[in-house]
Amino acid sequence: MDYRTVLIIGGGAAGMMCALRLADAGICDVAILERNDRLGKKLSATGNGQGNITNSDMDAGHYCTSAPKTVAEILNAFGKQDLLSYLTELGGCFAEGDEGKIYPSSFQAASVTDIFRFALQKRKVEVKTGERVLQIGRNENGFIVTTDKGKYASAYLVLASGGAAAKHFGTDGGGYEHAKSMGHSVTQLFPALVRLKTERDKIKGLKGVRCAVEARLENNKDKSFRGDVIFTDFGIGGNIAYKLSSYAKSGDSVLLDFLPFTDREGLCSLLANKARNYPEMPAEDFLRCVVHSAVAKAILNACGIPVSTKCSHLQKKIEEIVRQIKGYRLRIEGNTGFDDAQVTKGGIRMEEVDENLMSRIVRGLYFAGEILDVDGECGGYNLQWAFSSGARCAAAIAEAIANENR
Repeated sequence: MDYRTVLIIGGGAAGMMCALRLADAGICDVAILERNDRLGKKLSATGNGQGNITNSDMDAGHYCTSAPKTVAEILNAFGKQDLLSYLTELGGCFAEGDEGKIYPSSFQAASVTDIFRFALQKRKVEVKTGERVLQIGRNENGFIVTTDKGKYASAYLVLASGGAAAKHFGTDGGGYEHAKSMGHSVTQLFPALVRLKTERDKIKGLKGVRCAVEARLENNKDKSFRGDVIFTDFGIGGNIAYKLSSYAKSGDSVLLDFLPFTDREGLCSLLANKARNYPEMPAEDFLRCVVHSAVAKAILNACGIPVSTKCSHLQKKIEEIVRQIKGYRLRIEGNTGFDDAQVTKGGIRMEEVDENLMSRIVRGLYFAGEILDVDGECGGYNLQWAFSSGARCAAAIAEAIANENR
């Protein structure tokens, strides 16, 4: 049976960061067990393949978790600037894009995976790809990990095997079952950063339309987001849908503001003048150069206004039209599920780990990344959590080993 001081299950962002930080601390007897044929498969696809690794507005308020103080502490200990400095030392160059999103200057997510791979090779960290973990157990000396190719023993074990979202990346939720076998419990799991299904009548004719909007959930007015919405035949996509999905539930309603930079009073005045100046204009042309023509038809339909109605008859409808432009309501009827999601909402209960992400149930067992009950908004927050939590586990294990050797 092969023995390692530390075994890391999962070669994604969290697992690779943990292994590198352990090697930096002089702990080289480390092995990564990765079920895919290469490391960082999901990392290489992040940010639509461009590699949105973090965000300039890095704050714990962008995360959903039952332990915000712990999350904030871990983010502060290895935050955005720590991450960028570290990746720059590894040979990367990074630039800020829109909405504070930070990318490699190559705008290739795979290049971030590459610099991790190069660094792991340089530090001679052992990587076992194409090896699926079947079972984990304990004995008097530590952990026993059984894979489809052999058995390993270790003093410390890090579960960084991801969540249940995007199974094509190898994240099928197996890590949760391994955690349960060690006595841990898992919260209810939901897809996050996922497209939303909505009522169909109010999106008829909008498929393929992309608009810059501000959106908020009707029952959660504190959460307001700006970005692109892309209408589909079943609902909405785009970064607005991904941002809303962390908070939206079936039965909620989302309000879309198609003119977030225009106030209601100014818009009412503009449209009233237009109706007076073009009394014979049909309603289907009334909102041209105001909103997308397909959106205009949807708004008129929501107001009960036939497209043939002349503008001379619209004066009493101006306020209602503006209400629809500034707050087009869509009822949410679900989402497109885990296979379409980028992240899992929920996971290993945070009260079952300490401030170093070590299990309170099994000493020497650590958790990093998406497997925990922590999920971030769209914009690089989930990758930052993966890197920060991986670094946290490494620091704690390195300290524990140092204490043992004193």
